[in-house]
Parts: sequence; C-alpha cells; structure tokens
Amino acid sequence: MTFRGLVDRTYIKARFSRRDCSVCAAKELCTRSPMRSVAFLPQAKYEALEQARQTHDSTEGKERYKRRAGIEGTLSQGVRGFGLRRSRY
Repeated sequence: MTFRGLVDRTYIKARFSRRDCSVCAAKELCTRSPMRSVAFLPQAKYEALEQARQTHDSTEGKERYKRRAGIEGTLSQGVRGFGLRRSRY
C-alpha cells in the first residue's frame, strides 16, 4: 500500500499477518505484538536521504553545521530576549 503522510511524504507500508509473524524465527528481535507493520520510503527518496546523511556526517558537513548552530543560537537569543519576531525590519 502507498500512503501520503501529513508532510507530503509518500511511503510504502507493509503489514505482516499474525500467521506470518507467529512462525518467524526472528519474531523476538522484530516485534512484541502479534503482527508487524513497517513503513518504507520510495527508493529515490530513500537514496536522497542517505546521500544527505552521508554529506552531513562528512567533515565538511560537520563544519557547515557548526556554523549553522551558531547562527541558530544568535537568532534564538534575539527572538527570546528582544522580541525579534515582532520587530520591524
């Protein structure tokens, strides 16, 4: 089945019946419920997400995130301390 989430994220949902799960040797590692439901992103979106994760885990990605974290902190301080959201530009 293909579903569309609240944030426009299309995903594929697989459900395994009680009959499938009851005879599975890996049931204890998988789930405690009598049946299992799993959601997957479509392959193109999954590959794009994996590429983004690899980029963020690289040295360059970590440096970029450090810069962003500093900017986010400054903006947060402005919003919380000085009402930056309500100020005029």
